[in-house]
Amino acid sequence: MSNSLGKTATLLFVAQATVAFINLPATLLLANSLGPEGLGSYQFLSRLALMVISVGQLGYPHALSWAVTNSPSTNGSRIAFRSGVVVASVVGVTTCLGLLLYGAIIWPDSRYIWYGILAAYPAVNLLASNIANTYRGLLDVRRFSIIRISQPVVYLLAISTFYVIDALTVTVAVAALLAAQTVSCAAGLVLSIRQGMLKRPELPVAGVWRQRAEIRSFARRVWPGLMVRDWNSYLDQLVVGVLLGPASLGIYAVAVSISASLSLLGSPLTNATQPIVQRETTLLGKQQAVGAILFASLAMLTLAALLLGISSPFLIGLLLGADFAAVVPLLAVMVVAAVSDNLNAAMHGVLVGLGAPGKSSRNVVVGLMVNILCWTILLPTMGITGAAVTSLLSYFSVSVLMVKDVSSMLGVRPRQLVVIAYRSRTTAWQTLTQLLQVRRQRG
Repeated sequence: MSNSLGKTATLLFVAQATVAFINLPATLLLANSLGPEGLGSYQFLSRLALMVISVGQLGYPHALSWAVTNSPSTNGSRIAFRSGVVVASVVGVTTCLGLLLYGAIIWPDSRYIWYGILAAYPAVNLLASNIANTYRGLLDVRRFSIIRISQPVVYLLAISTFYVIDALTVTVAVAALLAAQTVSCAAGLVLSIRQGMLKRPELPVAGVWRQRAEIRSFARRVWPGLMVRDWNSYLDQLVVGVLLGPASLGIYAVAVSISASLSLLGSPLTNATQPIVQRETTLLGKQQAVGAILFASLAMLTLAALLLGISSPFLIGLLLGADFAAVVPLLAVMVVAAVSDNLNAAMHGVLVGLGAPGKSSRNVVVGLMVNILCWTILLPTMGITGAAVTSLLSYFSVSVLMVKDVSSMLGVRPRQLVVIAYRSRTTAWQTLTQLLQVRRQRG
């Protein structure tokens, strides 16, 4: 393995792991300062914004990554990038205005301040996401890392500052979230302008429109699955907030945040899965790439989940105190759910890379149906523990379907896919680093 290969893979891992570990202490500071009820109010609003974002993305983040991966030239990348910027800007501004109007109608009290600040969050998030995913498709680790890391770094600095001066409130937390995302978006725009990504492509108008139409077509196919997958991640917190109240949501949100940090550890692999699989030209190459990705993800997440599950009673007591003691039994369930969810994200990337986003969409719809069914049964009887069990059942049902579809697309049985992944145990990291180092021919 060459030094350049190792550096590429290491940088990708460090970037995503940094995001994971920066977001977690911010949540812990909010929990300490706001308490279960205040954290629950903040979490409800932020998850509401993320639900809106999942609709407003229109499938473009993955479509842009797909488009630049397929494009052999700078012109193709510029067409995709410019399309993403235009769509995100139009949808973002429209969404912001709609949220401000809607909030004025349903929340005429002081909570409208929180809601009004957060209304602008989807606009900058959509733009930053499209920019970052363009560079993800290019496997441009440096620019992708700068965009991704700048947001949580600024967010943590702001939260930490106001925590130290004892001025951390829900309003401040919402404002910090918006400010951090704005910095990330601005960083992406500056990097893109300096690289010339916003320059007009040197192609006939007909060629530009044809490529834009291809991007829109792919986005329409991948959008439902991405949107429903996000709903599976965020809707449970909204349901808990509505049915069980802000205090219960605050406790549940801490468990979600800690377990989600495990999933983000696997994002160096899941973020690269689509372009890696897509660039492989042979069926055997695709099988080996998928096996390496799945084994590396499962091994890393399982180990982290075990460590967190064992240490959680001590960590929660030390960091949050008695008010959040109920987080410990929730984590025992949710770390297992996080492992399953991470595998689902990797297999979603595989299916998109194989040109079958519709299969992923169908699977996550089934997961949402499992969520809804279990919420009606388990929330009234088990409270927030029922919400944790529901997440586990939903993610696992999706995993079963994902394995079936990925196996079918690769021309193997599910059992054979497991064998391929197991046989990759000694070469997984080396295989991934080799696959990640792809030199693009610029036209």
